[in-house]
Amino acid sequence: MRGGPVNFPATINGTIAVGAVTQENWRAPFSNYGPELLRRNDFGTISTEGINTSPLYILPSSYAAPQVAGIVALMLSVKPGLSNEQVKEIIERTARDVNTSQYSYRTMSDRPNGPWHEQMGYGLVDATKALFYNRLSITGPAAPSTLANVSYSTTSNVSGATFNNWTVTPTSGVTISSPNSPNTTIRFTLSGNYNLKANYTLPGGTPYSGMKTITPIVTAPVTPIIHAETGGGGLPIPVGPGYQFIIQIDNYYGNGTIYEWDFVGLSKTGENGDLISVAVNSGMSAGSTVSARCRIRYGNNQYTGWSNTISTTYSPFVRRIMQNGEDQESI
Repeated sequence: MRGGPVNFPATINGTIAVGAVTQENWRAPFSNYGPELLRRNDFGTISTEGINTSPLYILPSSYAAPQVAGIVALMLSVKPGLSNEQVKEIIERTARDVNTSQYSYRTMSDRPNGPWHEQMGYGLVDATKALFYNRLSITGPAAPSTLANVSYSTTSNVSGATFNNWTVTPTSGVTISSPNSPNTTIRFTLSGNYNLKANYTLPGGTPYSGMKTITPIVTAPVTPIIHAETGGGGLPIPVGPGYQFIIQIDNYYGNGTIYEWDFVGLSKTGENGDLISVAVNSGMSAGSTVSARCRIRYGNNQYTGWSNTISTTYSPFVRRIMQNGEDQESI
């Protein structure tokens, strides 16, 4: 069926179902797609332009499929020992997401080779990236513990290739210490499937990347411990509107850790690593409680227990300011 579900012979295990795109990188109306592509099958879907990025406009997918076959032949001429599964994986991992303003590519647990869309598959096949994929390596654990600082490195044996940077998708819960260095440290604070890419530029300016799938293992952090830094040794009683002080996290896990705060009568005014700047709100009733506590979100929306609570009372008649590192009081 033209434009309908993917069907025989593209549904045979081990095949690569090839679609077609228009000049504007829309799915061609005659190119098959459908709910079958959401299942965990032994094939992917790749739209194709042409070996030298020369667009094939109007032509049906019967012309697109031989181009992918030609790219596979080039790959095997460089590395004859590639298996069927390795060929398919490389083509899927190096395909380019196109028309992303119209198609929302998603990272899915049953599509491990990159962002995917039911109409566009893994994207547009890229012959150059597919050919050079085997000449780039990424070393580092595929299943690191969350909250650990983990080392990753990359090398390429392509003469004249220049390393650009590291990227990770999705970006939530990830901290890259040196994104522009081939040797870096990465910290994952959440679980899930991440695609780590090492991005290079080939001689002549052609970009190419290698990708490694990372699946962090959840490690529960310790419940936070906090205390107030006021310059006077502790949080005074009472405090008035506008009073500022610093909360320090004693067992801080490092940048990238997701701390959730529960403030009563306080507003956060700044943050620098383990130091949180806060100010007392105005408009509360005399004798009401001012307090702060925090917890860590990790894994798949998992939380530690709440930290100890820092608290004092509020008085609208008290003004306290910090002068020369000392807590000064005025009424």
